[in-house]
Amino acid sequence: MKKATALILLLCILFSLAGCRAPLATADLDAELDRFIHRCIMERYGDQHPQAETEYANESHDVLGTDASEGRITVYAWVLYRQWKEENGRATDVSGSDIPTAIMVEEQAGGTYKLIEYWEPRDGSYYSKDIQAKFPGKIRIVLDTVAQSQTRFNATQQDADMHFFGDELNDEEDDTDAEVLPAGA
Repeated sequence: MKKATALILLLCILFSLAGCRAPLATADLDAELDRFIHRCIMERYGDQHPQAETEYANESHDVLGTDASEGRITVYAWVLYRQWKEENGRATDVSGSDIPTAIMVEEQAGGTYKLIEYWEPRDGSYYSKDIQAKFPGKIRIVLDTVAQSQTRFNATQQDADMHFFGDELNDEEDDTDAEVLPAGA
């Protein structure tokens, strides 16, 4: 218990020294920007992972922070994208990605957005170097706290189960608070 308290205290000190906030809820983004980020993620992975008619795709993104300058906004997020298929009475994970991402957009007239850059780190020995180069220090601190979040995966699993099996699952208790946006949102 003392170790957990010390760890929490250390994280609080690091966040205050770095001027960083905890991961933002997607609700902290402008609603139109959040929908645009969702569409960017779904289009990015829809192109890389074409889905068969029997599959279902969804995504969940944790916003780690934003940076705005000169009409451009960079959204730093941890993105979880999954594809599912119904198999043996259950939603089965087919493929996907779980990765830190930087999405730069430009605000257009009328409150719409245009994608400027969709960035992900390279694999292998480049991964850490890419993160160091792209993410501000205050965001890199937050990355470790969300890197292994089972909550996001559980929420996407529940969403896929609802897609395939509907209301018959409503009796199960929902123990996740992550927002999941399906392909059509």
